[in-house]
Amino acid sequence: FPCCLTCNSKKGKQWIDKGERAFLNLYHDILPDHQYLKVEFPSYPTPRFTIDDTKLTTGLSNVLKSHYEKLGLFTRFRESSSEVIDPLITYAKQAVPIMGIEEYRRTVSQYTAEMQLTRGLNHWQSLLKLEVVNHVGFEDLLNT
Repeated sequence: FPCCLTCNSKKGKQWIDKGERAFLNLYHDILPDHQYLKVEFPSYPTPRFTIDDTKLTTGLSNVLKSHYEKLGLFTRFRESSSEVIDPLITYAKQAVPIMGIEEYRRTVSQYTAEMQLTRGLNHWQSLLKLEVVNHVGFEDLLNT
């Protein structure tokens, strides 16, 4: 399945690993209609991305985990997170004094819900934005 140049170059010809498919095939695999990509903050605001497989079949869970790990997506998301978080904080520092923290959170939530309609429930940037603004450390981050 074609995707970005970075991912395509990592895939190469290795699509089977230990007898199992190593990558998603969006012509073959039916992705679940719930959120399986999880964002946590072991050290706020540096995120960690994982797959929540509690609602997934074993086969799909294995392919999803392999896909994200072998393509380095968790690492790439974490390394690119400042491109999402920094503008969010910059804008919040201007908007929160005017609209308040809760209204800002609602605005970001509404915006990300619209993003998820076009990009999917597991779009990493949407999930990251939601988790950042709803984290207990968000207000402290605005004061630094």
